[in-house]
Amino acid sequence: MTTHLYILVLFARFLWATSNVPSPVGGTCNCPMVPTDFIQRACALNWISQAQVVSSKTVGQSKTYTLKHLHVFKGDKSLPTQLLVENTGTDKSCTLSLANKGTYLLGGLLSNGTQPQLTTSSCLSLAGLSPVWSKVPAAEKKQLNSLKCPSVPPK
Repeated sequence: MTTHLYILVLFARFLWATSNVPSPVGGTCNCPMVPTDFIQRACALNWISQAQVVSSKTVGQSKTYTLKHLHVFKGDKSLPTQLLVENTGTDKSCTLSLANKGTYLLGGLLSNGTQPQLTTSSCLSLAGLSPVWSKVPAAEKKQLNSLKCPSVPPK
């Protein structure tokens, strides 16, 4: 089993078991049950980047952002620059809201179609609903710089 398949299987387990998480303003965010440990959450993601938002566009219930990757902690160093942020709740309070020219800690899933697409949501965020880079604790930045995820055991 390849590492990518192993990660997809792990993530599928999380998606089957969902929980309703309160949003900051009283709505409900429908999130998969993901690990609470920072490193385990980071290892469950396909990509993690310190990125700056260049532009944004609303597409239905979602927003698409164009990013400039400042530092890729996990994933291919040439990550796509288009990010789809999905709304995971009953209202907009569960949606990550990113400002143009803002710098953030972002992470999520990568689709491998003909045009690879980065996706994330409040449920996949390593830094909660406000992933502003300057507010990420120094200890977590240090963990990202030395991130080592367990390898898949051989069969």
